[in-house]
Amino acid sequence: MINQTEITQKVMNYLDEKQARDVTGIDVQGVSSETDYILICTGRNKRHLQALARELEELVEKLGLPLQAREGKADSGWVLLDFNDLIIHLFDEDQREYYSLERLWKDLPVAYQS
Repeated sequence: MINQTEITQKVMNYLDEKQARDVTGIDVQGVSSETDYILICTGRNKRHLQALARELEELVEKLGLPLQAREGKADSGWVLLDFNDLIIHLFDEDQREYYSLERLWKDLPVAYQS
């Protein structure tokens, strides 16, 4: 059986392959009671965000993590996919800069960055 760290690594590699920009993975195990990993990335445009969200839902569920919640829409510039132990934030450039989620976790080491 594949473990959470391996699932997260596969998702980060997938995001790189699908040309998501500035993929950042933060290991929040022991710090957050909500999740183990947070992934943040930027899509090229709204269609790219929509495709990434749809394909990530399929990929992560195939890897064994069912989708718990999906919030936002590509048209808003922010899609959140919650797989319980893995939360993925997909942003357009403007929304990513505006919310700057990385600053919330700035004291933690970045587990992955492309």
